[in-house]
Amino acid sequence: MRLSKSTLSNFEDVFHQVFASISFSVTTSNSSRLIFLVSLCFTALIVSLLLFRGFVRNPSFSATPPDFSVLQRILVPTSSRWGLSSSQLVARSRVSSHRTIWLSLDALVHCIISGDVELRHPPRDLPDLLRSSVLVDGSDVRLYVHLFHRFHAILWTILARFFDPGMPLANAQSAYGRSLDFFDLDFVPHRKLKIVIRHLTSSVRQGVPTSLLLTTKAQGLSMFDPRFTITALFFRPPRTTLPFTTSLSTVLTLLGTHGGDISVLSVDNISVRYAESLFGAANTLCNDSDIRGKFISRNSLVGWRRECLHGVWEAALLKAGLLVKWKITFRKN
Repeated sequence: MRLSKSTLSNFEDVFHQVFASISFSVTTSNSSRLIFLVSLCFTALIVSLLLFRGFVRNPSFSATPPDFSVLQRILVPTSSRWGLSSSQLVARSRVSSHRTIWLSLDALVHCIISGDVELRHPPRDLPDLLRSSVLVDGSDVRLYVHLFHRFHAILWTILARFFDPGMPLANAQSAYGRSLDFFDLDFVPHRKLKIVIRHLTSSVRQGVPTSLLLTTKAQGLSMFDPRFTITALFFRPPRTTLPFTTSLSTVLTLLGTHGGDISVLSVDNISVRYAESLFGAANTLCNDSDIRGKFISRNSLVGWRRECLHGVWEAALLKAGLLVKWKITFRKN
């Protein structure tokens, strides 16, 4: 199996992140931490070997690229002609047997963020595409996840359990998190979960119901499943990988470790409602000229496109059942 220059470059970026993390640990931690990191590097190498030796197999492709007309049912070119990157999107996609079109994940994201294409109807098409496939004119359109991106998602998730993200917790904001009335644990690093919950439970007023939000991955979603990479795609700083490293039962246990001072009043699955609110917020961000202009002036045009995609992507993951959003309401006795 030959690797392209871009793929090799991507691998170099990943291992630079690993070695940067190791350097940070050596300067701030003891020798036992270093031993652990060496073991972690060996684990990462084993994971990469398993992936490339076919432990997780990829679909076999024919050399025939799919027709533009099929993709136009779910994608819209932003100009009268398909741009260069849009042509690359089709060129990097392949048709396999049983009328299945495999759409390159990284090429799709690149084309959307670069502004060459847009999703035609995200609430309708994106949940099915992320979960399994979208039926278009008798053909199944599926996402193909390159082995590099699967390896990167696994490695990033493992490292994030032991290292804090580069952005301070106080600056953890997004276009979809500033106006929420609940404390969202998605912005809490895994290593600080206990500290944050302890601080939260000690600072709330006695007898006043308090709610917090928690995202978890679907049960049975393995790290070696290509959908894991699809699900973890936008959980980078200021977001954290907490949805993939903790569970609802863990958070409930942490809330209960206060000598009976905390009573959990309710635990609600709000995935559908939260997905609808995200779709609505993304639609407002993308189409309201005032909000769009302010966001672009504070960030950039590319940042605006990325944030719009982030919103509908997370909403689609919730609607597809790959992520679950929980609302936990508790009271201090």
